[in-house]
Amino acid sequence: MTINNEELLEALRLESRLRQHAEASMRESELMLTGMRAILEASTGEQLYEQTLALFALLIDSDHALILERQSDGSWMCVASDNDGWLQKVWQHDKVLQRALEGEPAAVVSARRQPIWLPHLNDDVGAVLYGPFSGNDRDDILVFVHHEIGFYVQEHVHLLQRYSQLTHQVRLSLDAKFQAFKSDDLEQAKERAEKSLVHAEKMVSLGTLAAGVAHEINNPVGFINSNMHYFREFSELSCTFAQKVLPLLQSIADSDCAQQSQAQQLLRYMAREEYLERCEELAEVAGECSDGLNRIREITEGLRTFSRQDEDVGEEIDVNQCIHTTLRMVNNELKYHCDVVQQLHHIGPVLGASGQLTQVLTNLMVNAGHAIEGRGTVTISSGREQRDDTWYIYVSVEDTGKGIAAKDLDRIFDPFFTTKEVGKGTGLGLAISHSIIEKMHGHIEVRSTLGKGTRFVVWLPEAQPPADP
Repeated sequence: MTINNEELLEALRLESRLRQHAEASMRESELMLTGMRAILEASTGEQLYEQTLALFALLIDSDHALILERQSDGSWMCVASDNDGWLQKVWQHDKVLQRALEGEPAAVVSARRQPIWLPHLNDDVGAVLYGPFSGNDRDDILVFVHHEIGFYVQEHVHLLQRYSQLTHQVRLSLDAKFQAFKSDDLEQAKERAEKSLVHAEKMVSLGTLAAGVAHEINNPVGFINSNMHYFREFSELSCTFAQKVLPLLQSIADSDCAQQSQAQQLLRYMAREEYLERCEELAEVAGECSDGLNRIREITEGLRTFSRQDEDVGEEIDVNQCIHTTLRMVNNELKYHCDVVQQLHHIGPVLGASGQLTQVLTNLMVNAGHAIEGRGTVTISSGREQRDDTWYIYVSVEDTGKGIAAKDLDRIFDPFFTTKEVGKGTGLGLAISHSIIEKMHGHIEVRSTLGKGTRFVVWLPEAQPPADP
């Protein structure tokens, strides 16, 4: 009977150990599934590393965790950590890291005894635990840090060995996600390139079409404008004639001469037909028609400028002088509701045509004034900056106006696109400006915030370094 009781007690103890082991395994599995799900749902590289460290923090007791990546010179860089102070810092290679690199976890009783940690020590660094974490095309090491010296022992090494399959699976998931991110980036870059190519082809076709349309429109417009000039002169002459004849007719109608009756009839006819009023209206209509024809001429001239092929222009342009000239021309557009601030620096010349650069600056400054409702500020600045081994001259035109919606920013340089009210803009100004600056081997950048304002920056390669002021 005693033996049976002992066997029963031993069976109960075994069942209890197995149940505890099963419950622990179940908890670990649930934690792993939760962590793996978070990793797979990560949408950026930063989130991916963050979720990976969070997963291992559930399995390994630590104060901090980090991932070291092998560099081409043999050193190790921290590419992920819950301690921002370690990010991008470098650890030198040693025998302990070599063991982890070869697939064997390793525990260090005190980081102070490991020279590679000396540049990175703080109060949180006591014991360190290393685990292999290499992927398909990169060598990484998992590092766990605890503030208590001697905390990590052989038991933790065995724990990492036990989780080796999980670690391998997490590494595969990381590699797959990074590859997916890379594919997405390449696909987006491809789409942007294709859109740019289509846009460039459209611009070439539109330029050819615009040149032909402008030529065809200019011929009849020139004919109509010539006749309209004659019509306007005649209508003004008719008004002057009527104004001089009316007093004479009235004088005859009031007299006793033989023509009194005829004069009275003519006066009644002119009054009934509102002859003088119609003459004046005719002069106004002729003036409006001439204004409309001038607007058509401006549009066709803009089309011709937009479609004009590259010209061999190589004169040196004083950009600051162009700014001063432009400000004088647009003064009336700005002075009544804008405070103009100039921040011009000593800069060198650029190559191009000064008239075309002035045209671009005029468009940008007038647009800045139109964007301001009420009273605001237009800031004009110039400077010199190096980009990719090339020195550029820049001109910035910034306003405190209503801004441009984000959805419209990609279209503002398209011909005939405008955010202004109907009749207040042709939609060609920025398209022409963009074309001119490209022909000068430069580009235009724009940043805008709705309700706060817009900043256009024209970048042009410098012709030569400026002389010392």
